[in-house]
Amino acid sequence: MRNLISMVLRTRANLVIIPSSTEGGEKLRSIGGIAALLRFPISSQP
Repeated sequence: MRNLISMVLRTRANLVIIPSSTEGGEKLRSIGGIAALLRFPISSQP
């Protein structure tokens, strides 16, 4: 977690922590526990 926070600070990103005790936290945990909103599209082609 400390490395993630350091990276967020370096890149001026926004970090939102969703408590696992909430419905949203339970849903997030069921799909792997981490999510991101990206500013640029990701190409699936090399």
